[in-house]
Amino acid sequence: MNAAKKKDIINILLIEDNEEDSFIFKEYIKRTSTTQKYDISWISDEEEGLEAIYSGLYDVVFVDYSLQKGTGLELIETAVNHGETGPYVLLTGHDDPELYRKTSERGLYAYLLKNELTPSFLERTITYVIERQRYENALVNEKAFSTSVLQAMPYMILAVNKDNVITKTNSATLKITGYETDEIIGKDWSVLFSPDNIAFITEHLNYNQHDSFKMTSTIKDGSTRIIDWLILNHGFDRTNDEFMSLVLSGKDVTFDEEKAFKERHKHKMESLGQLAGGVAHEINNLLQPIMLSAEIMEDMIDDKKAFAPYIEKIIRNASSAAQVVEDILIFARQDIKTLAPMAFIKDLEDSVSKVKDFIPDTVTLNLSYKDALEKYYYLSKSDDMSRVIRNLIVNAAHAIRSRGTIKIKVAELFKNNKPELLLTVSDEGDGIAKEQIDNIFTPFFTTKDVGQGVGLGLPMVHSIVEGWNGTIDVTSEVGQGTTFLITLPVITKP
Repeated sequence: MNAAKKKDIINILLIEDNEEDSFIFKEYIKRTSTTQKYDISWISDEEEGLEAIYSGLYDVVFVDYSLQKGTGLELIETAVNHGETGPYVLLTGHDDPELYRKTSERGLYAYLLKNELTPSFLERTITYVIERQRYENALVNEKAFSTSVLQAMPYMILAVNKDNVITKTNSATLKITGYETDEIIGKDWSVLFSPDNIAFITEHLNYNQHDSFKMTSTIKDGSTRIIDWLILNHGFDRTNDEFMSLVLSGKDVTFDEEKAFKERHKHKMESLGQLAGGVAHEINNLLQPIMLSAEIMEDMIDDKKAFAPYIEKIIRNASSAAQVVEDILIFARQDIKTLAPMAFIKDLEDSVSKVKDFIPDTVTLNLSYKDALEKYYYLSKSDDMSRVIRNLIVNAAHAIRSRGTIKIKVAELFKNNKPELLLTVSDEGDGIAKEQIDNIFTPFFTTKDVGQGVGLGLPMVHSIVEGWNGTIDVTSEVGQGTTFLITLPVITKP
C-alpha cells in the first residue's frame, strides 16, 4: 500500500457483497466534514477484491466479515500471505469478542460494527489507520536502516538480557569468533565470556558511565583474541523486570596488541643491545692486558713446571671470557666483521664437524641434504655458522640428556621465485614448555640450572640469523622434542 505520506486524495477499497451496506458506507464517506478528498472503489466479488488489493492502488481497505465464498478474515490473510500488508479494517454486523480477538491477533488496524458507523467515526478511523501505517512503515525503515548499519559495523555488537542470554549480534561477531548465528543468539553469554570476564563486566555495570576494557576471549576454534570492549548501554538493575538489554561493542585488537608488543620488544632489545655492547667493550679492554700479562709471565718464569698450570688456567679462562664478550657483541650487532659469500653446505659440514668436540660420543649427529644444494652460497661472517650450529647442537644434546640422535636437515624452498634454504635441527628430548617458548630468544632467559648457561646462546643465534636476512622459528612439545627452523636467502654464484 502507498500510505507512506499524506495524499490529496485517499483511495479507499471496499469489499462488500451487500449492495445496501456499500451504499450506506459510500454515503457516510461523502458526508465527512473535512476538506480531505476520498475516492471509493466498491467490489462485491472476493476474487476481484484480491486482484484490486494486489494492484497496490489503495491507501486503506475495508472488508466485510461475511462474504459469499468465505470470511473477510480469510480474504485478508490471503492478501497478507501474498505480501500485501494493508492497512485493513474489518466490518461486521455482529459484536463478537472472539472475532475481535482474532482480528487483534492478525494485526488488523480496526474492527468496526456497521451499526455504530457515522461519518465522523469513519473519518477518524481512516485517519488513524493511515497514520498508524505511516508510523509503522517509518519504524520498519528505521529498523532496516539500523540493522544494515549494525551488520556493516566492523566491531562486535552484543545485546544481553537480564537472564544473561544473548539476544542480538552482528556479522562482525560471527566473523571474529567463528560461530554461526544460532550458536550465539539465544545462548548464555558464557559462550563468549569466561566466568572471570563475566564477573568483571557485571561489576562495571554499576558504574554510570561508558566503560572500556580489554579482555582475552577464546573463540570457536580454541584460539584466543584480545577484544577491546565498550559498554554502550548499562540498562537498569539486572534483577528488575524493566531491565534494558546490556549492549557491548568489541573491537578485535589482537593484531594491534601483538604489533605493539613486538615494537616494545624491539626497543627493549635495542636498548639491551646497546647496554650489552658497551659492557662487552669495557670487559674486553680489561681482558686484553690480563691475557697479555699471562703470556709474558709464561715466557719469563724459570720454573715453568710449577707455574704453567696456573698460567694456562688464566689464559684459558680469559679466552673463554673473550669468547663470551664476542658473543655479546654479535648479539648487540657491534662486531666489526663484514659479510662475505660462503658455500652453505661446506660451511655447515665444517661447523657440524667442529661441534663434535663439544658433545659426548653418545650423541649422534645425522646431517642430510641433497647434493644439488651444494651450489648455493649465502652471505655470512666467518664463524657465524659455527656459532649457530654449536649453540643449537649443544642445547639439543642437553635436551636428550647426552644420549641419542640429533637430526640436521637442509631443504630447498622458493619464495617469489627466489631460492631459499630451510635448515632444521631436531631432537627427541624433553621439549620446551608452552609458557617458555615465547622467551627463548630473550637475552639472559634460560631454563638450565645455575652455572650451566647465562641465556645468551639463542639470542645470539637469533641475531646472526637476522644478519643473514633470514628467520628462525621453533616448534616443540613437552616430552616429544624440539625443532629449530632457519630459513635464509641464498645465491648460486658468489
